[in-house]
Amino acid sequence: MQTVDIWMLWAWIGIFLFGMHTFESSLRFLWWEKFKEVLHHYTNNAWNSILVGTLVTALLQSSSLVSLIAIAFVGAGIMRLSNAIGVLIGANIGTTFTSLLVARLWFGEFKIATFAFPILAIGWISLLFTKGKTGKQWSTLLVGFGLLFLWLDFMKESVEMLQQTFDLAQYAQFGLPLFFLIGILVTVVLQSSSAIWVLTLAAINSGVIDFPASIAIVMGANIGTTFTGVLASLGGKTIKRQLALAQVMFNVISAVIGIVLFWPYIWLTQTFLWVSDPVMGNAVLNFVFNVSTAMMFLPFLDAFTQWIQRLLPDNANQWSLKNTDII
Repeated sequence: MQTVDIWMLWAWIGIFLFGMHTFESSLRFLWWEKFKEVLHHYTNNAWNSILVGTLVTALLQSSSLVSLIAIAFVGAGIMRLSNAIGVLIGANIGTTFTSLLVARLWFGEFKIATFAFPILAIGWISLLFTKGKTGKQWSTLLVGFGLLFLWLDFMKESVEMLQQTFDLAQYAQFGLPLFFLIGILVTVVLQSSSAIWVLTLAAINSGVIDFPASIAIVMGANIGTTFTGVLASLGGKTIKRQLALAQVMFNVISAVIGIVLFWPYIWLTQTFLWVSDPVMGNAVLNFVFNVSTAMMFLPFLDAFTQWIQRLLPDNANQWSLKNTDII
């Protein structure tokens, strides 16, 4: 059964990634131009950039996708580097809504399977009978949405299988640094911080890991999620590499702040905010951590941008507009 469980686990991870890809593709078709317009017109200062990055990521549920948009925009000269950095800082906040939503619904009394199957069935049926391209994209959106919900329900009910194939508890003796590293590596492999957060919440819910270990994993995931932007910037203009470097440096510095204030953050969540449930506590702390680090950086955003430009100078200093730079 162990071999079967391993393949089943990877099959479900594949379902999640396929569902996420389907969901994102439909969103790009249906609302891509609107999102591009919002990013272009409403990122004229640091506050707006962070706010737009937060809202767009909360809607798309993909900080990686938002980072790709921002990298494309700075490469095309549509967005200033400092404002694009603000968007990526906001994306860190927006992506925490996944963990808040999952903690509130999927690990409470709510039974997601009660409407996950109807959503999936309606999506498939409408996909078969809808002829227009827009209608098919709405159907595909429902299919992707249903697959995501099914995966979440599977992870909640079957985390024991995960424990047998990848027992996080066996690494407890190595301390929190190893869990931090696990968060980085798994996020790089899965290319989804949302996925590792759901896995972490499921592990807390089943008692596989304790609360501090779950926080270490999430903080590591914040660094791992920058890998997509780094890949997208390779071989491109210097300003695109500057933005990717800025995202990595911001998340690394934020992680250092999180490590230094690790136990105060836990005290703030459990004692000051009175969040006793470890699942909800992880989601709340993740949100508080990303908001607080964004606010710490906000007054220094221009100075941070200039520092990045000195670390990786743009000798050409050309922002020519090319269609290939726009996603």
